[in-house]
Amino acid sequence: MDFAILTAAGENGAQVRSDALDEIRTQAIRCGKVVRSVLQFARSEATEKWSSDLTGVLRTAIDVTARYANERGAHVEIDLSREASGQTVLMNPIEIEQVFVNLIRNAVESQPSGTRVNVSTRWVEGAVEISIEDDGPGIPEAHAEHIFDPFYTTRLREGRTGLGLSVAHGIVEDHGGSMWHETLDEPSVDGSRTLGGTRFHVRLPAEKTSPRA
Repeated sequence: MDFAILTAAGENGAQVRSDALDEIRTQAIRCGKVVRSVLQFARSEATEKWSSDLTGVLRTAIDVTARYANERGAHVEIDLSREASGQTVLMNPIEIEQVFVNLIRNAVESQPSGTRVNVSTRWVEGAVEISIEDDGPGIPEAHAEHIFDPFYTTRLREGRTGLGLSVAHGIVEDHGGSMWHETLDEPSVDGSRTLGGTRFHVRLPAEKTSPRA
């Protein structure tokens, strides 16, 4: 939260500060839940799961990362399938939200600025599949097979631990789902260059066996 907001002047300053502090409290509680959940996962402890709206959890992750995306000049496009919307999954929503937050932030960071990110959902054989795509340079083949390995990172100098994707992958598998990625390799419209990009997929089993059941 910007310090400028907390020190806002004018007749509405007190209300602005109050709203800002409320938001800080809300996010602090949320961060505490995320930390506890990740620690439980790291200790291989079973976390509580309950029926939750997957699209709602995804929307929350998009909202949480919106400011960060805006600061980096990223443009996030959302394409939510009608069939997938409203589908419930037996899950820990805090953990699954963190998976989406991690993937969206990674997509935003795939370029220094101005990244185009597409978040989409679709119904696939009794499951909901979430895809998060960026138009960055893609993942080099030499690194692709290691990206889900614990502590593997090519950005150590930026303070990265190499745990984000590994933990996300483990969380998805713990929910009976699957997570994979593909590097996009498409020619530009004029054929003069190759457009890169990466697309991550998360597929989670829905509680209903068909979108209209």
